[in-house]
Amino acid sequence: MDVSKTNIKKSFNMAFVLLIFSAIISFLTAFFFSNKTIRTILSLETAICLVAAFYYYIFMKRIDSEQNINWTALTQIRYADWIFTTPMMLISLSYLLSMNSDTVVKFGTTASIVILNYIMLGFGYLGEMTNISHIWTMILGFIPFFIMFHLIYKNYVKNNKLNMWIFGVYIILWSFYGIVYLFPQEEKNLITNMLDMVAKGIIGLLIALYFFMKKYA
Repeated sequence: MDVSKTNIKKSFNMAFVLLIFSAIISFLTAFFFSNKTIRTILSLETAICLVAAFYYYIFMKRIDSEQNINWTALTQIRYADWIFTTPMMLISLSYLLSMNSDTVVKFGTTASIVILNYIMLGFGYLGEMTNISHIWTMILGFIPFFIMFHLIYKNYVKNNKLNMWIFGVYIILWSFYGIVYLFPQEEKNLITNMLDMVAKGIIGLLIALYFFMKKYA
């Protein structure tokens, strides 16, 4: 894989543009619906992309201003993004699955999922900030990861075929973040940018398209 500075910089720029575009589409799509749950999901997707785009703007400014880029520092800054975006992504997923399975998103379940998510991020951040083996912090991080996705599956999938597909896509995408966590910093930043484009930008566009097709097809 070509991990030159030029290619990594391009991936940051591409992610920024896609996230802004996805935020605009999600925001505008929300005006076509009166359903509160749909508007909540689209509002969350808008916020996810805007927050992520803000941090990508910070990344691009740092890359442009630094001769010797500290890729580890960029990876560490990502956790400030993830503190905000990952809970919103999980809540949006919960609402989307609950719509298809006619279930109710409960505060207690959501709180448990968000807390587990923060524990997962905490283990990841610990590995980035200390000399503790990334393998061990990855293994520890996957424990709350699987528990929180189990809660989502148990409460909201409910044997709905579409939900199973959606759930599968999410758990695969999020698992890749954990695998990439073990990569060298240059490759990690490049592949994480690609994952963000899919998990945040493209997923947001697909959700907007899904609601449009459901309403007008």
